[in-house]
Amino acid sequence: MWWVALPPVFIMCSGIMFGGALSVVFLLAGGWLLLAAGVASAKELLPLGTVYVSITAIYLVMQEFYARQCHNYACLAKSLETNALTDALTGLGNRRDFLTYFTVSVARAQRAKQPLSIALVDIDDFKKVNDTYGHLLGDAVLCHVATILAQTLRASDRVFRWGGEEFVVLMADTCPLNARHAAEKVRKAVQESPFVTEDKSIIVTISIGLHTSNVQVGLEAVLEEADRNLYLAKQGGKNQVVM
Repeated sequence: MWWVALPPVFIMCSGIMFGGALSVVFLLAGGWLLLAAGVASAKELLPLGTVYVSITAIYLVMQEFYARQCHNYACLAKSLETNALTDALTGLGNRRDFLTYFTVSVARAQRAKQPLSIALVDIDDFKKVNDTYGHLLGDAVLCHVATILAQTLRASDRVFRWGGEEFVVLMADTCPLNARHAAEKVRKAVQESPFVTEDKSIIVTISIGLHTSNVQVGLEAVLEEADRNLYLAKQGGKNQVVM
């Protein structure tokens, strides 16, 4: 019985690949020893070996199927999580992703006693773009601006689609002076990079409302201040940064 019972133990303890190989060696060596010692005949060993090989093969197939299913489920769960936190149009993080990241960033900033800057970015006269060229081209302009934001800012700065034609940028460990410098850099990059199609070139500009927090206040107060500054930028003629 040990000749049949031990190989499954090898597989369970050592895994499919190594345990399976060990089991084959064990079966061949054990069968040869049993035959050589005259303990069992080939007629007795052959049925047992056939049954064991069949059971082992089924077990291995089931293990492989289970492993593949687990991998597929893990990939699906990861994909669903990514989709839930990603804006489908621009590929940036969405509002939900921002809220999660903001909470983590605030906790980190509080521990390190560092400032946290937020920029609300709005595309100027975006309604005119949609009305003049259509929503499909308007979506392309949104993606155009999103790409410039992501490429111009530092790798440590995170850009999110806030909604409509608005984006929000979270800049960790960034003082007001550096935040304004980064915002101006982005504003100029957008202004100097018109959206170009086969038959037209559209000048795009953005307005930015900035606020640097000592992270002792809540998200609502931080966003309210940044939004107020964005409103002032719009009222002041657009295509500018206010903080």
